[in-house]
Amino acid sequence: MELLKTGKIDYVRVFMVDTLGNVRGRSLRRMEFERAIDMGVNYPESILYLDLWDRPARRNFDDVIAHPDLSTFMTFPYLERTGVVLSTITDGTGIPSVLCVRTVLKKALSKLENLGNRLTVLFEPTFYVLKDNRPADSSRAFSAEGLLVEQDFLKEVVKYLEEMEEPVQRLNKYFGQGQYEITFSPAEGIRAADFLTAAKEVIRDIALMHGLRATFMPKPFSDLPANVLHIYFSLTDKEGKNITTDQNGQPSKLAKSFLAGIQTHLGSLTALALPTINSYRRLREERSPVIAAAGRERRFLLRFPSTFKDNSMLEFRLADTAANPYLLLSGMLYAGMEGVEKEMELMEGVESEDVPTNLEEALRRLSNDRLMREALGEELVSLYVELKEREVREFEREVTQWERDTYLRL
Repeated sequence: MELLKTGKIDYVRVFMVDTLGNVRGRSLRRMEFERAIDMGVNYPESILYLDLWDRPARRNFDDVIAHPDLSTFMTFPYLERTGVVLSTITDGTGIPSVLCVRTVLKKALSKLENLGNRLTVLFEPTFYVLKDNRPADSSRAFSAEGLLVEQDFLKEVVKYLEEMEEPVQRLNKYFGQGQYEITFSPAEGIRAADFLTAAKEVIRDIALMHGLRATFMPKPFSDLPANVLHIYFSLTDKEGKNITTDQNGQPSKLAKSFLAGIQTHLGSLTALALPTINSYRRLREERSPVIAAAGRERRFLLRFPSTFKDNSMLEFRLADTAANPYLLLSGMLYAGMEGVEKEMELMEGVESEDVPTNLEEALRRLSNDRLMREALGEELVSLYVELKEREVREFEREVTQWERDTYLRL
């Protein structure tokens, strides 16, 4: 509000996040935004039902109201005199929408806090930088060359994110040609998801300003590594004391039970962590983690990193960059809390749940997971599954170039 009073802001973009994790929004004049702080911003409810082709899954002509969450207010430094704010969604009567993914995560975090715990999250996504839809450079993995070739673009990304008061821990040239990895700083659960959402918008915008394209598509090239989203997380008590480690610096009993809960629900969480048909091509890569268990090596989906004694953070390695972070974190939280409540025992290196190898199977697992349906909400899970099943049907109707190249001479 103080910033608005200075007159340095003329427009505010009110963003909302839909079921699939896409950002939708309106741009308001400053005076209109000041009114919207109390009244909210009207949207057609159908915007929450849109698939990847912007087709509504249901016929509904009611309104929903996006209420700006002022704690998320930020400026995108490259946008002239423009602020950005995320929102929570209610129906026309003021009741929180069951399809508001930010509200779903807030409820999960609230339940965790009622148990006396809090969640800290660090996201580490990768992305490709493209020129004419091909990798913008041919530099090798973790080489200085890639950082040099793309330095103008990368320096602006870091600069603008820092100006948004969200420090970047590091930025690496990753395994693929034109592929980069960015590591954000740890933050409280909802803030971490909010910033990842905003940062992806910033990275895509800056790339366009440089005549490039940044993509978070899970696997854009058959012969190059997939994009991934490593999620590091830790638990603290209400006083901020770390409870992820014991007095010897080893994983605590609570942390192991939390991981055991996640392990038990890995099958259904896969639908949230690997949300596209394209996502499952990653599982066929040699470097992909495929062991549905906890361990210290990178091939485990649940990992105790080598830095665990220093930062007390566990790692979830299944997700890719197409995942909706609000839904995925919510699912992980409810699964982990069930593990703690039932005092589940984690057997390191032992698989108790296999991971689906395609989206259709993952959606079936999610639909049949009673905990996820009850915790995330029947309507939200049903809509998510319906939208994703549309993708499966669309894909199955398509004839690919590979099929033509292979079978056309039959």
